[in-house]
Amino acid sequence: MERGQYRQLFDLTGRVAVVTGAAGILGRRFSAGLADHGASIAVVDLDEAATSAFADNLQNSFGTKCIGVAADIANPQAVKKMADTIEKQLGPIDVLHNNAQALRRDPERYFAPVESFDLDTWRAIMAVNLDGAFLVAQDIGTRMARRGRGSIVQRDFPQMV
Repeated sequence: MERGQYRQLFDLTGRVAVVTGAAGILGRRFSAGLADHGASIAVVDLDEAATSAFADNLQNSFGTKCIGVAADIANPQAVKKMADTIEKQLGPIDVLHNNAQALRRDPERYFAPVESFDLDTWRAIMAVNLDGAFLVAQDIGTRMARRGRGSIVQRDFPQMV
């Protein structure tokens, strides 16, 4: 075995990757890993300032083209606009890492015991964790299918109760 032989197998130079929930703890790591392997990165999260700042940081650190895109992935129109923006600025999407989750919105309510867990919190979480992941995979996956290539990584979410 030679050092670096496996890294060549995962060269993403010239590829476009989208990471949802990219401004979060894990999203930052996933985005950096993809950028370190040469991918151009679309940093997607709710906060426009955070996505732009993190995209600039990635671009400066790894020398790949990176953009920040603020989007509520639970909104179908926002998802389409997000994907259109990414493809216009970076090109066709090759990799989608669906990482977003609703935990950060209200951690106290998120970790409430099942007997006091309220339905509004449940619905808000599912709107992002399930509906959002579906909507993004549906839109971007359809684009990938038309081109006959692409990879989607769906993050496994922790159990609720």
